[in-house]
Amino acid sequence: MKMRKIDVTRLRIDRVINKGVEFHGHLGPFLVAGIKMGHLALRELDSKGHSELSALVQTGTKPPISCLIDGIQVSTGCTLGKGNVKVIDNKKARASFSKDGKSIEIELKADILKMISEEKNNCEEMARKIIDIPEEQLFQWK
Repeated sequence: MKMRKIDVTRLRIDRVINKGVEFHGHLGPFLVAGIKMGHLALRELDSKGHSELSALVQTGTKPPISCLIDGIQVSTGCTLGKGNVKVIDNKKARASFSKDGKSIEIELKADILKMISEEKNNCEEMARKIIDIPEEQLFQWK
């Protein structure tokens, strides 16, 4: 079986977000943050996604923060079904990604997390803001 590959250099964020909305059911800030987090991981680890990458997501499974998981699945091709996404309940907007012994840990910055929590009633509007925030302002990673 031939696994699909993601070419991060040709990835259009708007198309991935549309796929994310189809998969997840609505546009939300944690979905978008997860998509952008996955994109960053693919680029930094020089990965084509799917089976060559794994993710450990620390959100737990309680929405809205757990919506990050769906964004990561959509953007990286890692899935709970394939077993290359694992979720632990640390209630953190953080995920670690690994490929061939290399890894990166990415976390949503505290000020962004606060901004999202203060705008609970404007989910789509906040998601659109997250789309436009550069990675350096959105995340910290190592």
